[in-house]
Amino acid sequence: MNPREQGPQGSARQASVTTRAARLIDSARKADGRGEAAMALASFDEAIQLLQAGPRHPLLADALRWKGTVHRERGETQLADEHYAQSLAIARDLGLRGSEAHGLNCLGIVAQRRGDCGAAESFYEQAARIAAEENEQQLLGMIEQNR
Repeated sequence: MNPREQGPQGSARQASVTTRAARLIDSARKADGRGEAAMALASFDEAIQLLQAGPRHPLLADALRWKGTVHRERGETQLADEHYAQSLAIARDLGLRGSEAHGLNCLGIVAQRRGDCGAAESFYEQAARIAAEENEQQLLGMIEQNR
């Protein structure tokens, strides 16, 4: 059941959950910036669990991708790849083209680290095309740096 079907109380409850998840994600990103990967992963896990309990929210795609990056930087490329794939699927389901391009870029980084240059270039090409279509100049620059 979506929040609109639950009435005003359901909508307010979902907004509260989303706000809590956003705070956890912010905390996770700050912990990651301080080099506290375990704390970041725990906060991402809690936020993701909250977001998965309700209707699909764009923040879920971001949280999964950012969690994947923590794993990637720890050398856990399989876990990173899994989170990036989940993020990409949600971005596509919700029509979030910018998030889709970010996910493809991240999958390209993992493929490149594994030495699969063909797959990496394919991911980068898809990401660059979408980033250009969406006028995501900063992302386009990141993709070009990764190539």
